[in-house]
Amino acid sequence: MSVTAPKIAIVVVVLIVLGLGGGFLSLGMNAMPPAQAPVHKDLPPGRFATETAAPAAAASLPAMPPPAAAPTAIPAPAPAAAH
Repeated sequence: MSVTAPKIAIVVVVLIVLGLGGGFLSLGMNAMPPAQAPVHKDLPPGRFATETAAPAAAASLPAMPPPAAAPTAIPAPAPAAAH
């Protein structure tokens, strides 16, 4: 059985991939997990808007301006008649 250049190249690539994969796995072995962030159920209820606070917040907002009129469409000129 003869060993050809493509077979050697394949073996080298496989060894490199396995070596890099093992290196990345070893990097992850001692990794510290991220700190747990508080989620909404862990926060105190005072941090959220309530029904009684909503009207007071709405009263401090300025009045909405009236909606702008829609622009009118300009009709396209009629095509010239062919002679």
